[in-house]
Amino acid sequence: MNRSDYQQIIDEIIGEATLALLQQAGPINTRALLEQLSQLGEKSEDPDRRHFVALAIKEVRESLAEGSNRQRKNSGVAEAESAHRHYINPLQSGSRQKH
Repeated sequence: MNRSDYQQIIDEIIGEATLALLQQAGPINTRALLEQLSQLGEKSEDPDRRHFVALAIKEVRESLAEGSNRQRKNSGVAEAESAHRHYINPLQSGSRQKH
C-alpha cells in the first residue's frame, strides 16, 4: 500500500464516523468526531482497522492543532497591524477638525 491508499482508508473512516454522527442527530463538532472515532476503534476486532482509526484520530487532532495555530498567528498579525496603523497615523481622523 502506498500513502494515497492509506489516506483513502483514513478518509473513509472519518467519513464513516461523520455519517454516524449525522444519523444520531447529535452535535457535529471535533469533540464528537473524536469520540465517534474512538468508539469505532473500540468496536473493531480487526487490528489493521484499529490502526487506521488511530491514524484518523491523529489526523483530526493534528488538523485541529494546525487550525488553532493558524488562527492564533492570524489574530496576532491583525492586532499588530491595527496597533501599527494607530501609531503611524494617530491624528489622521482628527486632522480635519477646525479649532
